[in-house]
Amino acid sequence: MSSRWQACLESRIAPLYNASKHGLVGLTRTLAAEWGGRGVRVNAVCPGWVRTEMDVADQAGGGYTDADITGRIPTGRFASPDDIARAIALLANSAESGFINGHTLSVDVGWSADGRWESLRLRRR
Repeated sequence: MSSRWQACLESRIAPLYNASKHGLVGLTRTLAAEWGGRGVRVNAVCPGWVRTEMDVADQAGGGYTDADITGRIPTGRFASPDDIARAIALLANSAESGFINGHTLSVDVGWSADGRWESLRLRRR
């Protein structure tokens, strides 16, 4: 995610952005149903906010700070690329996840789970 993502959600193109994301969820489910009988599993991973070089570049533009993001994440930290990679590796390992098919896995430490997390987390400090 990036400031471009934020701008998208705050603009007139938010419906297009959201429709494309929901389309991927639907495609994941449809392909899982169609290909599951052939032994092909199809799952999707929806990553949370990952600290990347692109993120650093977007922050340099002044659109947001680390605190703007970590203040909204229940664990108070960015995901790392390794966090996302481990989730993908889990889904790719048929010994560990062979019965998971057609699933959309949010790897966001609760970012999308509940809109109250920021105020709850701050109250507990």
